[in-house]
Amino acid sequence: MRLATAPGLGDSAYLNLVAATQPFWGGFAPALVTFLITSGCLLSSATAVSNCPRILYQLAKDGYLSPVFAVLSSRGVLEYLAKHEKNLRFIINATRKEFPSQSQAVFVPG
Repeated sequence: MRLATAPGLGDSAYLNLVAATQPFWGGFAPALVTFLITSGCLLSSATAVSNCPRILYQLAKDGYLSPVFAVLSSRGVLEYLAKHEKNLRFIINATRKEFPSQSQAVFVPG
């Protein structure tokens, strides 16, 4: 981070956030920063999972994607996603492993 004042912090987002919150959170700063980062990541993942099928469906209905994404099963679930769920999970997890450290990942909380 460019605004880091302590030389030992480096480009670690976690250490910079802990250093910034230490004055008003005291000894609870590491636990609270960990909780906030974790909950932010989980919330953004849950939002992506819940919104993705609807976005794919609408893009297919509008003609921007293949019509295979507009086919619904009897339960109202996108047929393509229901059949290939394991493959999609593998692809998502493989792309997450591409950014092993927090300083390389872009994190935008909601």
